[in-house]
Amino acid sequence: MTAIGRPGTVPGGTGRADAGRLVRGPRPALAGWLAGLVALALAGGALAATPPEPIPPGSALADALAGADVVVLGEIHDDPAHHALQAAAIDHMVALGRRPTVVFEMIPADLQPALDAHRAAAPEDVDGLSAVLRWTDRGWGDFALFAPVFGAAVSAGLPIRAGDLEDAEKRAAGRTGADGLDPARAAALGLDQDLDPAAEADLAETLRVSHCGMLPETAIAPMIRVQRARDGAMAAAVMAAAAEGPVVLIAGQGHARRDWGVPAVLARQAPTLTVRAFALAADGADPGDAAFDGTVRTGPPPERGDPCEAFRK
Repeated sequence: MTAIGRPGTVPGGTGRADAGRLVRGPRPALAGWLAGLVALALAGGALAATPPEPIPPGSALADALAGADVVVLGEIHDDPAHHALQAAAIDHMVALGRRPTVVFEMIPADLQPALDAHRAAAPEDVDGLSAVLRWTDRGWGDFALFAPVFGAAVSAGLPIRAGDLEDAEKRAAGRTGADGLDPARAAALGLDQDLDPAAEADLAETLRVSHCGMLPETAIAPMIRVQRARDGAMAAAVMAAAAEGPVVLIAGQGHARRDWGVPAVLARQAPTLTVRAFALAADGADPGDAAFDGTVRTGPPPERGDPCEAFRK
């Protein structure tokens, strides 16, 4: 949920609400906003059933699903149409004879053993993953919203891998960045290299705007460090999975950006991989098309309240 975005975007993936998740660990006071933001994002019919749409033949997304090593699907977390499309994308790859590993931003590394044990014991059980992954307790809202994506992977017997850091590493990264981690681990996360100054400035401004102008300036640097560490963790998980075959990364839109997201880390760490990154965007939303290989429109957004209201309380 740390993916973030620009003015006018919506909560749950690149919008104001989602940016709040960046502070989990290093800024407990700010992290406390998350519960209210998630509740707000999931209010107002966001869980309405949305049937998967077929992948348009000849589209950039169809081409990527057919041939790319890594396909990054950058979502708005509370939009059911995005999860329906992600499920359709996985189904599309399977129909082509490709069996991707599905890496999730929403799963921290320390829950991988429990996930693997559950799948070994109950390989067709999707609903049970909610408890195994402590989905609601960790602030991701109603598991039903994400169930179509997990269902597509489970029904095809595809590997599911954790993409996120454990909380302890998030806290360490937030406090001091690379200096708070073992040097080898920092390098594996791409934190031994500075972010491009223009990209870092853009990320910082995006954080300010996405928090409705109410973010303490002292929180910017820790949030950037956590964002970068999480992008590095997802990139590392993708690289490990790519050694076995194609990969689909399910993540918020901010993590899918080529300028400062997971694709940027992969471009440095694994330049031989063919990576295609897409923004899933509701009609009228502006994800910043230049930051992606393509934007896939998903229809009207779910109904939402004012995302800034949670910051005013």
